[in-house]
Amino acid sequence: MSIDIRRLIEELTLDEGLRLKAYDCTAGKRTIGVGRNFEDVPFSKDECLSLFGTTSISYINADKILSSRGISNAQSDMLLQNDINKCIAQLQKQSFWESVKDDNDRARAIINLCFNLGINGLLGFKNTLAFIEKKDWKNAAKNLTLSKWYTQVGNRGPRIVKLIDPTFYDAAPVTKPVTKPATAAKPAVVKPKKK
Repeated sequence: MSIDIRRLIEELTLDEGLRLKAYDCTAGKRTIGVGRNFEDVPFSKDECLSLFGTTSISYINADKILSSRGISNAQSDMLLQNDINKCIAQLQKQSFWESVKDDNDRARAIINLCFNLGINGLLGFKNTLAFIEKKDWKNAAKNLTLSKWYTQVGNRGPRIVKLIDPTFYDAAPVTKPVTKPATAAKPAVVKPKKK
């Protein structure tokens, strides 16, 4: 597996943004760092120890601390790396992963989708994933553009589509219509009217 994790981190940071204090994401979920929805994805014991100095904390107390004190860049990096590792572990259990795992661009695209949608959300893209498993990149890309997700994610959508099929947005070749050679117009013959 050869995934450029540094580039993936740059892409996820561009897509999700980086906020060191808790905020409500577009779905109304409490979030921190680079898109860590801690309302639905509780902190692990190790994460709690790093963030709060204890192995467990209630959601309410975590939200108070993260809203006021926030986290450091290093703590945000740790959460992001853990989230990426979790996505990869979930993806490795899926049959379609075999089609992209050794393809840096396509693997990053699928990890980004998993990060954004969650594994269950991604698995809802049954047709797209079937095309990916068959390595039918054109139809996988086209199917993504037809989804509600694509209309909601701004520039993220076209960039992920381009990672899946680099030629997707290329202009179709222009073909010139076949025309017959022009012929000289024949002068009209005017016949006199009969009276």
